[in-house]
Amino acid sequence: MYNFEKLVEKCRKDEKYFVIHNASRAHARILFQNLLIESAEKHEDVCLLSGKLDAKFYDDLLPDVTKALQAGVKVRVLIAENDSKAPPSQRFIDAVCQFENGTVRTNTDLSSNIPHFIVVGDHKYRLELDDDASRAVANFRDEMVGQRLVSGFNDVWGRSPSHANAK
Repeated sequence: MYNFEKLVEKCRKDEKYFVIHNASRAHARILFQNLLIESAEKHEDVCLLSGKLDAKFYDDLLPDVTKALQAGVKVRVLIAENDSKAPPSQRFIDAVCQFENGTVRTNTDLSSNIPHFIVVGDHKYRLELDDDASRAVANFRDEMVGQRLVSGFNDVWGRSPSHANAK
């Protein structure tokens, strides 16, 4: 039987080019956890562009992002949407901002069709291919896509103010 979690762990440990297709919140959570573990172990920075920073998803990642931050990893989070009915995870924002190497910014001027992603270093990532996160790809060894994502992130980051609720 196919075991998604074992596949992701093997890809992370082997660091070989392999496209991982994923299409569920459970798959996304497994990938995010493994990417954050990788960042802590390899001391590689994290760039995260999220739409809403949904508490139902991101609060489960608090231990993993905290370990990365404690390891000295630079974690930059960019929130692209402002939804008063579903505010971003304040717990996640607080966890990131309690460290000098953690920063959260917001840029609601971004196009609604900008892809959401997480990149570790410059070649490990999960990239959503559609707005509702039902299709995504991940890879633990793709310099071409990883570097483009980091470059685009840096461009938007430079034009984005600190998040209003970031401490």
